[in-house]
Amino acid sequence: MKKLYILLFLIIVIPITCWAGFKPIRVIAPEFSGVKCLTQLICVEDETQLAKVKQLYSKAMKQLENDIDNIQNKPRVVFCSTEECFNYFGLYKQKAATLATFGIVLSPRAWENEYLVHELIHHLQHERLGLTKVWFSTPDWFMEGMAYSLSKDPRAELAEPWQGYRNKFDTWYATINKSEKWLSAKKL
Repeated sequence: MKKLYILLFLIIVIPITCWAGFKPIRVIAPEFSGVKCLTQLICVEDETQLAKVKQLYSKAMKQLENDIDNIQNKPRVVFCSTEECFNYFGLYKQKAATLATFGIVLSPRAWENEYLVHELIHHLQHERLGLTKVWFSTPDWFMEGMAYSLSKDPRAELAEPWQGYRNKFDTWYATINKSEKWLSAKKL
């Protein structure tokens, strides 16, 4: 009976602790933040913005698939209209974040095509390279450089280290066979 109580305690305490202590995990159930998931892939804080975000999602996905690669499992994207919504996910100073293959959260400052494509590239990196490879051995210059470069970020000059990452990625990308980019990336 004691083992049953311990197991029951762990089943209840671990998820609550994760929910409270690691806020980005909240992307798994964004409805608790006050957003509404009006489609399987799109969640919005302000329902009147649905048409706008559907168009943004569609445009970004089309650019990604035309210019880079197809996503196997399209991610859910949470479009926060307020900073309070975005901060609920524990992301604060960032403009947007991709949480492995669980989903993407955009602050109201990131409702632009290049930001969403940037985050979709991170989702694609997680799909193609695997979470373990991305988290533990893929260089930052590749992860961020690819996202800034291939999202066609319009800024001519980024703050460091981002500009250096983009430059290093561009140099590397010019030397590889584009059809083997993921295989080449796995060797980094």
